Amino acid sequence: MSGVTIISSNVDVQKSHIANDVEDMYGRRVKNLQGPGSTAKERALKVLAVIIQVVAAAVLLASIALGLSMIPAVATALPFLATAAAPVLGVLSIKWAIVASSIAGFLGLSHLIGGIMLWKRAPDPQPVFDPTDVPLSRHDLDKILGDREVDVRGKHLNTVHKAIYMCKNAESINLSNNHIKYLPANFCDYFDLYSLDVSRNRLSALPSNIDSLSNLQILNVAKNELKELPSGLFKLKELEALDVSKNKLTKISSDIGNLSSLQMLSVAKTGISTLPSSMSKLKELVELDVSGNPNLKQIPDFIGQLPKLKTLKFSSDQTAPKNARAEIVNTAV
Repeated sequence: MSGVTIISSNVDVQKSHIANDVEDMYGRRVKNLQGPGSTAKERALKVLAVIIQVVAAAVLLASIALGLSMIPAVATALPFLATAAAPVLGVLSIKWAIVASSIAGFLGLSHLIGGIMLWKRAPDPQPVFDPTDVPLSRHDLDKILGDREVDVRGKHLNTVHKAIYMCKNAESINLSNNHIKYLPANFCDYFDLYSLDVSRNRLSALPSNIDSLSNLQILNVAKNELKELPSGLFKLKELEALDVSKNKLTKISSDIGNLSSLQMLSVAKTGISTLPSSMSKLKELVELDVSGNPNLKQIPDFIGQLPKLKTLKFSSDQTAPKNARAEIVNTAV
């Protein structure tokens, strides 16, 4: 009897194990049918993953809309697409999907912020030359090619014509009375000039590397739209004549005192209101024109003491310097 009892007990245990196994299988089956977001915590994580993926998509679209580089944009898109599909396909757990989505969003956001910063800092484009520029006639080309003095004034040029770059040995270039809005960035590196005339154009700025024209002696930028002069200009130790008249300047940099060879200076009709005291260092200055500046009421006395100054031009509403040297001819215009 005891043996029968043991057999019965073993059968009961086996039935119990089978029932438990069936119950476990059924429970897992039901849980799988309910999906990974059955608990409140999992549902919240799933919502968070979707939000991160939406942000990553928005950042990606913004990057493309701003015309930023497509390589980082594609790099952002790949993990975004992978993580968007991961929870549906069941490849990754929801937690790992959030991590991957966060990485995608971070990459996209970093790309967008970096692109905007570069976009804001990017300077205006300055091509070497414009191939669509107004062509010069064969007569003009024959005249300037190989010539040391290039004269293309009044040719309706919109920029420095490409043919001018063929005159590498040019020592003097006259681009006056055209429609040029900028000098190309490599212009000053390409030539070794003693004279440059770009007056009566539409220049709003001069190249920052203008000091590369280290042998420049004459610079005429009159009648343009300049609001300031680059610091490199005041490093031209050989400069003897500088005409910046009829521009939109409001002040003259104190660095002008560094132009130790300067003999002629015109700042007429620029809107300046003062002359920097450093101009007292211009010991070689022979002629100075400050006329047409109504805000410059009083011409500083140190101007009248410049040792070689012979001609001082000013307007009738301006007061000449006191105790000026007798050799100075004050010409009111």
